[in-house]
Amino acid sequence: GHSLTRVLTPAFYAAGKPSIPVRVAMVSVVFNVLLSVARMTRLGVVGLPLATSLVALSSAGWLGWKLRPLVPGLGGRIMASSIIRSLVASVLMGGVVWVLAGRAEVWLAVSGYGGKFAEAVVTGGGLVAGIGLFAALAWVMKIPELHDFLDLVKRKVVKR
Repeated sequence: GHSLTRVLTPAFYAAGKPSIPVRVAMVSVVFNVLLSVARMTRLGVVGLPLATSLVALSSAGWLGWKLRPLVPGLGGRIMASSIIRSLVASVLMGGVVWVLAGRAEVWLAVSGYGGKFAEAVVTGGGLVAGIGLFAALAWVMKIPELHDFLDLVKRKVVKR
């Protein structure tokens, strides 16, 4: 969500509509505070990043929606299909990594490894597993951006 917002915002300035991202940002800050408080009461400190992520995603969606009339051809079925496939791949990847991280924590604790070492193993392993799983899902689901990325890497490697 944050990355997409960073990409979409300059388009409004280029289109002479800087007030749109400013208004979205103002509403997002208020919404983030309210959602953070609401989530913290039920989930504790985990509610803060959850609220921030949800607000970032909704802000990016709102900006994308507001940008459609300014950029002909933006949106459409191809983009919607890619977004939906990326979202499905992300949710599946997140669920698998969450389950694996929980099991790894238990296994490390039972094995006598704990503390910072276990945190580093779970974090690093989750990162590697998440990247690999998302790439595999993107390949299987034929997410076009993966192929664009791979083509870019090939051009860079061949260029050297």
